[in-house]
Amino acid sequence: MVPILMKHLQLPYSDRTRSGIARALAVPAAGEYWDFLVQQYINAKQGKGPVFPGEETEFVLGFKEGLACALSGSVTEERLPDLIRLAKDPSNGESRPLLIGPLMRSKAAISREAVEELRHDPQLAKEINSWRKK
Repeated sequence: MVPILMKHLQLPYSDRTRSGIARALAVPAAGEYWDFLVQQYINAKQGKGPVFPGEETEFVLGFKEGLACALSGSVTEERLPDLIRLAKDPSNGESRPLLIGPLMRSKAAISREAVEELRHDPQLAKEINSWRKK
């Protein structure tokens, strides 16, 4: 299933369709494609724009958030440094809170240290503090 989804992720579908495909990749088996998913995440557009090639009407784009879900669902302990780097980068915008879950669940020291540092990031503080109450 994951190889088929990866094939379709590369096709010129609408932003919404690509977002749905990316969210379906939020499974451990997608970790095999980690580097590709990271590159797609870094390059994904944010904000508003046409959701289908050639369209003029602009909508909120969701592909980057879908990719954040895929990365969160497929990250391994070995890939935590990559996830932390992406979560720390403010240029990744509103998708960053979706990267925090695996860090909060991880028992690795690198994750705990990153969460403590990210707790002071205004865009991530609310998400991190919501986990503390649980």
